[in-house]
Amino acid sequence: MRILILLLLFQSLVFSADFQTRLSISLGPNITFSTAKHSFYEQYNGFRIGGSKITINTLLAAGYNHRIKNNILKSISVLAETGYNFSGYIRPTNGDFGNEGGIFFFHSLVLGLIPILNFYNNLSLGIGAGVMFPLSADIDGYWDFMGYYKGVGKLSFNDIKKLCKFPVMPYVKVSVERYFNLSDIIDMIVGGIISYNFGMSCEKDILSQTRYGLSSFSYESYKFSAITLEVFIAVGFGRPK
Repeated sequence: MRILILLLLFQSLVFSADFQTRLSISLGPNITFSTAKHSFYEQYNGFRIGGSKITINTLLAAGYNHRIKNNILKSISVLAETGYNFSGYIRPTNGDFGNEGGIFFFHSLVLGLIPILNFYNNLSLGIGAGVMFPLSADIDGYWDFMGYYKGVGKLSFNDIKKLCKFPVMPYVKVSVERYFNLSDIIDMIVGGIISYNFGMSCEKDILSQTRYGLSSFSYESYKFSAITLEVFIAVGFGRPK
């Protein structure tokens, strides 16, 4: 009897779920929050809010859409996401602080998971989380206080591993989406995303090192995070009509 119940439950779960996938591109501004402690100049210490920089994501998502018998929800989707992220993060340059700031432009691999609530009015609400693995970074501006990496224009993945305690950037996000049926199986999706990137923290040891034996006043610590607002468009299939 128990085996029969388990088989019926398994059958119900399998046949009430549909495969769902989509390809999306999103972009929007982010604002960087950074905190630094300098080894010599106290005026460079503290928390700062950076100016707006661009974030771009290209993501492929795939998973299952579980139908629900409910007057409010049509289904719940659970999608795994992967793709490419390009983001700029800035420590602002200010006349009161001197020529300090610069911009990191990270190229990152994204791995995440996003459950999505699908309503009957073709609106959806997603709440997701994941990590970004920075593969490389371009540096715009002259970072006087980055120790061994002072004046460097590009960081490899190995450089980032040396510079940061944990070379991953966890994130959380919330999305609001609107579905438009292009055909019986294809949807166009537009919406907005707000996300928070927890960023990374730089290692004290590598910051205190110097190039070519020259002395360098550098940060003792440097960490950053960012909040981002994006608009996105996607093409997908698998959401119940």
